[in-house]
Amino acid sequence: MAKRLPLIGVDLMGGDSSPLEFIKPLLELAEKNLSRFNLCILATSHFLKKFNALEKDFPKVYQNIVLEEISDVVTMDDHPLTAARHKKNSSMSIGMKKLKAKKLDAFISMGNTGALVANATLYLSPLQQDAKPCLMATLPTKLKSMVVLDVGANINCKTTHLIQYAKLGATFQKMQGIENPKVALLNIGEEKGKGRVEFQETYLELQKYAKSTGSDITFLGNIEGTQAFDGEIDVLVTDGFSGNIFLKTAEGIASLILDSLKNLDNEESASIKKKFQDDTYPGALLLGSNSIVIKCHGGSSAKNLLNAVLESCYLVEKEFITALQKELISLP
Repeated sequence: MAKRLPLIGVDLMGGDSSPLEFIKPLLELAEKNLSRFNLCILATSHFLKKFNALEKDFPKVYQNIVLEEISDVVTMDDHPLTAARHKKNSSMSIGMKKLKAKKLDAFISMGNTGALVANATLYLSPLQQDAKPCLMATLPTKLKSMVVLDVGANINCKTTHLIQYAKLGATFQKMQGIENPKVALLNIGEEKGKGRVEFQETYLELQKYAKSTGSDITFLGNIEGTQAFDGEIDVLVTDGFSGNIFLKTAEGIASLILDSLKNLDNEESASIKKKFQDDTYPGALLLGSNSIVIKCHGGSSAKNLLNAVLESCYLVEKEFITALQKELISLP
């Protein structure tokens, strides 16, 4: 009996760009990956008609594609809880319901971040009782990629949550082939007594855990923002307030660098441009629930979205959620 292919849900509503920009690229990607995954596209009837208009060009894709019509649209101005509670027929709510019912294997959205987190909290079960959702982003450094979490899901975090974030990020990096991920806390100084009480406690707990028998992480202690991109760190842990500012600042600096290089045309500048262009990164993983959810930037390009689809499929294939559940059991 043939194994069922992963069904990846893609929410095309609520981003900065028109869903029309993503229709053909999504169908082309699906056509190249007929034996790997299927797509469920969530959009209003207006945009789904555009998908149907291309059926003759992608007949094999249309044998398996699912088009889910929605009637409520969550905007960037909507209050997260209000959107989750009252816009029950939005692409976010329907997508989360399908995840809960195991009718989707992963879900991708470019919409309102707060509303996405609220919907995930409302419909999806946590990985463990005290788990709190966080957003994990991947950023380039001098030597390798680094994951940062939380980058915007929760402004206030308890010590237990920061420790969970460290473990979640380390588990992800182990899946990338890093045997003993190097973990650090983003703080205002390197000394263990720096920062808020939660960070001081997290420092001591992670230090103790890293030294324990069977530990699978290396704890580097506190680091300041200036050290983050040196290439030594695999997992950078912080709360959603500091993490979001850190991420947006990094994106702004990358944009400045790209603008400075745009008129240069040589091999070295091309290499730098490729490293800093964010369309090679799939978006932020929403971690903490028992399902795979990826949040793409509202201004994502088609390449961003396609990479998110491929990343979500990879995580399904690697049974990422099962791996996280096993790792969280061993938390200090």
